Amino acid sequence: MGRNLLAYLRAHHIALLALFVALGGTSYAAATLAANSVGTRQLRAGAVTSAKVRDRSLLAKDFKRGQLPRGARGPAGPAGPAGAAGPAGAVGPQGPQGPRGETGTVDPSAAGRVANEPFQGGERTVGSATPTRVGTVSITTPAAGRVLVTVAAHAHPIATVDGLCTIHLQVAHGDEIEHGSLATFTDATERIAFQTLTFTHAFEVGAGAQRFDVLARINTSVSRSCASAFGMAAPQVTALWVPFGPEGQ
Repeated sequence: MGRNLLAYLRAHHIALLALFVALGGTSYAAATLAANSVGTRQLRAGAVTSAKVRDRSLLAKDFKRGQLPRGARGPAGPAGPAGAAGPAGAVGPQGPQGPRGETGTVDPSAAGRVANEPFQGGERTVGSATPTRVGTVSITTPAAGRVLVTVAAHAHPIATVDGLCTIHLQVAHGDEIEHGSLATFTDATERIAFQTLTFTHAFEVGAGAQRFDVLARINTSVSRSCASAFGMAAPQVTALWVPFGPEGQ
């Protein structure tokens, strides 16, 4: 028995030595693995278990999409600041013209209303800078609009003119006074000299009764050394009401 074992060892000592070195080298290599030398190929299927993974060490990105359950939706955050206004866009092309609308009906109350009132009681005397009423006209307007007031009056000296005198014609509607035309008489003008003063103005009014007074006075800012008086004969005053258009014009 001993001889046979010894003879076997002599005959196979090279092979046995190689086997010993190989087995010993494997153990050595396993004990001295270099860092980052073990990869997917070196791991057996199912080799990594829960016990081998450190608790709370994995991240969400380590899992395949759809494996982790979605958490509850959190509350909405505060609104961010408004961004800067962007540049204005280009002007688009003009659209096609729309169809023509139907013709409207005419309101009977919108027709023009006219009042013409000659001044009663003969002529009025104008002899100072204080306005004297020499005519009047009244009209009732059914709606807001304009009243076109036209005045025509004839002025003449009561006696031969002393100095340079200018007559100023005005029309008043309440507190609104509009200045009209002027007639100037020079020194030594005789009483038979007549001058016609005309004046037209459009007043904006509302609905209701409207009164317009014609006033005349000596304009002291134009006259020089005027010491005369003048008669205003038969002034004619006409008022025409015109309603506003569809756009208030």
